[in-house]
Amino acid sequence: MDEVLYLEADEEITSVVDKLKGLEAQSIGLVAPKGSAIVQSLVSLRLLRKEAEKLRKDISIITSDEVGRNLASQAGLPIFADIKSRVPLSVNEIKEPLNEPIEIDMTGRAKPSAEKLNQLKKAEGPQAEEALSENVGDFKVHRYDEGELGEQAEEKAEELAPKVKKEEKEEGFVSREIDDAPKEMRSVHEIEAERPIREPQPSKPVPRKLKYKRLLIIGSLAFLFLLIVVMADLVFARVTVKLGMPAEEVQKDVEVTVEKDRQVIDFEKNIIGGVQSVKEKSVEKVFKSTGEKDAGEAAKGTLNFRNEAGVDEAIAAGTTVTSTTNIGFTLDSAITVPKAVLDSNGDKVLGQTTGAVTAKNPGSGGNMPSSMAYIASGKPKISASGATSGGVTRKLKVVSKSDIDKAKSELKSQGEVELTALLAENKAETYVEGSGLVEIDKFESSKNAGDEAEEFSAKATVRMTVITFKADDLRQVVVKSVEKTLEGQDKSLLSSDTDTLATTLKEGGINVGKMVLNVNLKSHVGRRTDLAALSRSLRFKRIKTVRQKVSEVEGATLESVDLVPSFALPVSPVVSRNIKINIEYSQE
Repeated sequence: MDEVLYLEADEEITSVVDKLKGLEAQSIGLVAPKGSAIVQSLVSLRLLRKEAEKLRKDISIITSDEVGRNLASQAGLPIFADIKSRVPLSVNEIKEPLNEPIEIDMTGRAKPSAEKLNQLKKAEGPQAEEALSENVGDFKVHRYDEGELGEQAEEKAEELAPKVKKEEKEEGFVSREIDDAPKEMRSVHEIEAERPIREPQPSKPVPRKLKYKRLLIIGSLAFLFLLIVVMADLVFARVTVKLGMPAEEVQKDVEVTVEKDRQVIDFEKNIIGGVQSVKEKSVEKVFKSTGEKDAGEAAKGTLNFRNEAGVDEAIAAGTTVTSTTNIGFTLDSAITVPKAVLDSNGDKVLGQTTGAVTAKNPGSGGNMPSSMAYIASGKPKISASGATSGGVTRKLKVVSKSDIDKAKSELKSQGEVELTALLAENKAETYVEGSGLVEIDKFESSKNAGDEAEEFSAKATVRMTVITFKADDLRQVVVKSVEKTLEGQDKSLLSSDTDTLATTLKEGGINVGKMVLNVNLKSHVGRRTDLAALSRSLRFKRIKTVRQKVSEVEGATLESVDLVPSFALPVSPVVSRNIKINIEYSQE
């Protein structure tokens, strides 16, 4: 025997099996005291042997209890006299002392009923011996308390005999009769004694086998619940490892081509596949009118026209007459200005006539004083002077053509912004801002150019044609391109979540389904470390072991190991994605 296990007198089989599981030795001796519950049941011993066989352990029984030795032998278990014995007892050695009856003290147990005592009293000879003894396996157990109590039971039965005349059993009840005294002279107890009483039914003890079965089921359910709790903890817990690592920053520009409908990445030529699609968005907005219209009254007046030429000058209606302040007027009707002549003294006398004029634009700006001079369009020899009045200024807001053009431009920009945000929601696909073809498919305005209005609303459907691609494909191509430049050096690219990719459009060709991008990678270069392999190696390890393994990473310094939630088992998750390794780089 490699190890000895001492059992308690009332210890149950489930407790013994649990103790066997905790022992590393293969050969184990079970020391059972006299009267131990385990060795008093053949079923328990056989079940114990089966459980030991499942655990691949060799067990033997060490006891001085003759009953236990006999039952252990029947269960097929080796029996030893004491822990110093090296050879198990033989069958003859086990059964030889069992020829005499074993006496068991039954004092303290419930006393037998009167009926049982009468049976014991009437029993004779061998029959009495059989009534007072029971067979247990290959030996007899003599219950000497029944023999000693026999005389007392007979005396008690004789005392009760005069009172009982008849005993009947009907459907589980016992009817008892007492002396034929008048009912009114009887005591309350005697009257109550005539009532039929139900014969007490002895409670059935729970079989030991059923008891162990219940314990086994409860234990199994408890173990299953504990297993589920532990597995859930190992699956949902999070471990974050922070490493400090010396490295130098690297920044590289890589040119990548995106072609629509390409299925395979070309790492040699830096070409990845993309998907061309058309997105539409309806946008609407209210705009302020910026155009103005003068709705006032135009100034009017009568001017005095003078002619310096030697011939008559005819001026047609509608001829523009402009003041020296650059305000235009229109001649209301045709006039003829007579020619200039010489008077009797030989002085030139200009020909004169009057004509009505109206300001071309309404407003007070057309009101002129009488001293204002004018010239007639196309008539250099004609001059005019005179006052105009009645001009009134009143400005109105109108929708100008520039307002309509501005509305189209702003709706197009708004649609592009909203479509870009919509594309950004798709984390699997990436879109380079400015690479799409944006157009206005439909445009509607509540007012036309020239309409009087303080504001107007406009609505447009914006269409954008784009080529999207997978961000992971872009990263793979860029990383491999940069790693090629590091070949032959004792360094490698240390890719991590802190890396940045700045992508700009170099050439766009939506019409041919192709575009060229310029990608700027910011990362670090240092000792090669396979973070994915390191993460896998840390699965289902004690936190202490995690710290030790991470500390062994060459060139790295362990900053911290954090377990979330803090009350979780001190064991890393079984899922590698729940193990996060963050690297903080320091300049070499």
